Amino acid sequence: MIDDWVYTELDNIDSSADSIRRAFEKRDARSCKLEMVAMAISMHGLMEVKGAKSNERLLSMIRGAIPWATDDSETAWCGIFIGYLAGKCGLQRPDLYFRAKEWLGVGDHVDLNHQRVEIGDIVVLSTPTGHHVTMWVRDGFDNEPGLFSALGGNQNDMVDITQYRKDRIVGIRRLRLA
Repeated sequence: MIDDWVYTELDNIDSSADSIRRAFEKRDARSCKLEMVAMAISMHGLMEVKGAKSNERLLSMIRGAIPWATDDSETAWCGIFIGYLAGKCGLQRPDLYFRAKEWLGVGDHVDLNHQRVEIGDIVVLSTPTGHHVTMWVRDGFDNEPGLFSALGGNQNDMVDITQYRKDRIVGIRRLRLA
């Protein structure tokens, strides 16, 4: 279940086709970024399937980046999900968008200590096996200043909002129009 605060943040976003068209007509990166968040929320709960049988919607998204993929549960798809959204919303993405660390090379650097991070900014995190890419949603969680909430793919094997420690942040990027 998505917390009410996410809907409060997105209260003024109309995810209708007209709204998406207007965002593209304005060619405003912030509007497109908010549409990207709205699209991700509409896919909340999209989950990979363990074993040989895959979630066809997710596998189709994965195959857009890695045509030879056959199993959604065997693919690190966090970057693919963010790349899919960025592509649909007219925002830049790296050529190898399926690699989480590649997201550090697009957009503008956001300094967590000196700038306000905005909903939808791209966050690259360190993991025990490499990197994870997600979208910033909210600073702090349960009054814990060392945490932030993020919306992305392959979080608990699905599109989900997850809390992360800020000390895992490798970089934050603000995407520009493609």
